[in-house]
This record gives sequence, C-alpha cells and structure tokens, in this order.
Amino acid sequence: MSLGKVEQIGIRLFVFQIDNNYIFFAVLIRILLFVKKGKIYMIYDVMKKLKEKGYRITPQRRIIMEKIVQTAGLLTADEIWNLVRQEYSDIGLDTIYRNINMLTENGVLIPITGMGKERTRYELAHANHHHHVVCVKCGKAVCIDYCPIDEEFIKLLRKSGYELIRHNVELLGLCSNCKTL
Repeated sequence: MSLGKVEQIGIRLFVFQIDNNYIFFAVLIRILLFVKKGKIYMIYDVMKKLKEKGYRITPQRRIIMEKIVQTAGLLTADEIWNLVRQEYSDIGLDTIYRNINMLTENGVLIPITGMGKERTRYELAHANHHHHVVCVKCGKAVCIDYCPIDEEFIKLLRKSGYELIRHNVELLGLCSNCKTL
C-alpha cells in the first residue's frame, strides 16, 4: 500500500467593496494533501475536525501531522520525533506522545502493536481496512490487504451473543532480513 504526498499551492481571492471601489486581496494558501489508493485527503480536513472538538492547532501538531503524511509509512514515536526535530529541534518526546495519543483517540492514527509499547507503530486511519505482519526481531511492519474475518465468523459471534464493533488481527513473524541473520 503506497501513500504519496502532494503539496498544492492555491490562491484564494477576496473582494471587498469600499466606497464604490473594489479591492482585491489574494492570499496564498498551502494545502497538504495525501493520496492513498486513489483517494485524496487534506490535512486541512483533519485539522478542522480537531478544531471542532476543541483542540488547538499548534505549529508542533501541524508539523507532526505533515511528517506522518510525508513519510507514508508505519512510524514509531521515536521516528516521528526524529523527523519533527529536523524543523523543531527543541520539541520533546513527551509532546510527540501527547499528540500521538490525541490523534489516536480521535481516529486520525491507528496504533500497530508489535513487541511491546516501544515497538508500536502508527499509520493514518484513512487507509482501507487491512492488517499487518510485524517482525518480532526488528519491529518492521508490512500491510496485508486481506482480512480473515468473514461473514461466517460474524454469524458465529452473533450466535454467541456478540456484535463485532471492530477488530485487529496481529500477525507476528520474521522478516526476510531477520531470517537470514
């Protein structure tokens, strides 16, 4: 599953009328988009959703989201921290964790757990439903475009009195690099 980044510079034009004179005011806007499986999403939409829930959009929060989108991969908190420090050298790891937790709680990021919390990786929630296989040695995670939960399994759950809300299938193994070591 590949994720591409597109930056678009747009111009928004505002027109004001003052004493029968029209004043045109152009504003350059930067819209960061990301493309996944043919769908385009704007970070602006994510930020708007967070604002509606009462969260401030700080420069740190914005750059964290941009780095996650630009990287297009499954990132650990440390990897996100290292990417963000390229522009905000004084940002603390605690700020990264607070933002990751908030973004996860609001459905923007999905945690992919492997071998304990230090190996947890995060990906954007706008992905199509899929699962991951995680290397137990190095923590590398790969997306698997397959879901073993079928209609028969859901019927079995309903028969047992359960309604499936969500699920996460975690596959653990050794990647090709770690197998050869």
